[in-house]
Amino acid sequence: MGLLRSAAIVAAAAWGILGAACGDRDAGPSTPPPSGAPSGTAGTPSGGVPAGGGGGGETAPRVRTSAPPPVVRPTLVRKQGQYFAWSMPAGWQFNETANGVDIYAPDQKSGAGVAVVFNYPGSTTPEQIIDQVTELAGIRDPRTVNEQRLPDVPGYGGIPWTVAERDFRYTYDGLKARRKATAAVQSYGNGFHAAMSYYACDAAGWKDKSTWLVAIVNSIVVTNPRQLAGLDKVTLPKNNPMDHSALSSYWRDKGLSEDRIFQGQREGMMGYEEMKSRDTGTLYQMPLETYDATRGGYRNPDNPAEMLVKPGE
Repeated sequence: MGLLRSAAIVAAAAWGILGAACGDRDAGPSTPPPSGAPSGTAGTPSGGVPAGGGGGGETAPRVRTSAPPPVVRPTLVRKQGQYFAWSMPAGWQFNETANGVDIYAPDQKSGAGVAVVFNYPGSTTPEQIIDQVTELAGIRDPRTVNEQRLPDVPGYGGIPWTVAERDFRYTYDGLKARRKATAAVQSYGNGFHAAMSYYACDAAGWKDKSTWLVAIVNSIVVTNPRQLAGLDKVTLPKNNPMDHSALSSYWRDKGLSEDRIFQGQREGMMGYEEMKSRDTGTLYQMPLETYDATRGGYRNPDNPAEMLVKPGE
């Protein structure tokens, strides 16, 4: 699968050979799908960002033709898999297993995903999880940009999850790339649960793509815990959005209200708002900057004549 070799598939093997730090254990599923073989693709909606500015309906938009957006962020379309649900740009591919899901661009230079494991004997740390999965993904000589422990997350049974994140650069098949991974470990007695999320892209595109790749990984949720024998007790770690002050400035230039900007930042989707087509029921994550103040809402990217509504309306 190239630059974005499947974390879900790699994890299925990784948990079996994490080494002495994690203790001896069996491998994951015995027959994972071959790496790089997507189990499906996105539907038909267009992934482009529709034209239009935003004013939240409160004030008229201020047209700033001299200040183009810092990045053109795609609309994300909701997708339901067998075990997980997530949002991704139209035309992207995915690979889902019982161990996680990977979502990636057709050129495989950008992607995001999560991988999980539970009820394994031994002990480990979130940093070791990142180390081992990185190595098994075929990434050599990673160069850390930043690494830190994050606050513990409350867990099932009162046992907290220990969380760490790492931002690093690397080279894969001659392509310079960058990745941000967040891992969480919940230890109990002689065993542990673990989960890891990531987003990655070519190094040249990192500044722009990281503004919306984080929204993809944070959109992933477990929807079928019964088939995963307790996966509902595993916390999927969230990647912290980077400081994208340029986007906030652009939203203000487009006339969006401070209340709307604050809500978009607070919701953890870094300025994406979930909307629904009343006609088809399709769910979209709409970039805040595509709000059309002249219509008081978001246009359907597949049918610009239709205005999207909030889910539940």
